[in-house]
Amino acid sequence: MTERIALDSLPSPSKLARSAHSSRVVHWLREAIVSGTLPEGAPLVETALAEEFGVSRGPVRSALQELHAQGLVYTSPTGRSSVVGFDHARLLDLLTVRWQLESQAARWGLERGHSPEDVFVAYAAIESAVDASGEELAELDMAFHRALVAFSGSLALMSAWGALAPVVTAVLVVANRRARFSTRALSDVVRSLHTPILDALLTEDADEISRLLQRQFENTDYLRQVEHDVPTLVPPGNALRG
Repeated sequence: MTERIALDSLPSPSKLARSAHSSRVVHWLREAIVSGTLPEGAPLVETALAEEFGVSRGPVRSALQELHAQGLVYTSPTGRSSVVGFDHARLLDLLTVRWQLESQAARWGLERGHSPEDVFVAYAAIESAVDASGEELAELDMAFHRALVAFSGSLALMSAWGALAPVVTAVLVVANRRARFSTRALSDVVRSLHTPILDALLTEDADEISRLLQRQFENTDYLRQVEHDVPTLVPPGNALRG
């Protein structure tokens, strides 16, 4: 018989509401920073933001703290917050670390003989999402890559990847918005980027998965929008390592 959860152990309605408000604020601000709508150095004043979003200052403060932890917002010792900015160099840094983590995850999963079933389940969700919005496709895309990282069986690797995930998701949402494809065409693109990874999992080719991830991240529409001549994710002189 399962234990019942005591009502006094649940968050109060006010705390739940505050959490929901904070989530709404942080999502909007994160996408605005990643897209460049909020440029580097833009001040983020709690009272002004609270009024703009129609919430109290608490959710705004929580959102700014979260964005500070993600490196998107700077908060001075006096408590003033401003946008750090999100330029091409920061994007490349983010995707390079993501590539390293996911490549290692695939390698460990294969070496340890783990089942890739959850990765295939996540792909099936992408395959069936023919009319999904860009935002929904971004979430499904991330669910696939989350399953790939979980395939490693490493909690530390999963934790490191999870710290990057909110900003990466914002990048994908912005990329999908800028792609100007129909929902069906965008779905086809997302599916075509992930199908070869499944094939490489079946043939247990970790090097091929790493190459496919590299190509996928380098060819992100977001990267092409920011800069036409996209540098490689591999540092000059370095080869892919096993």
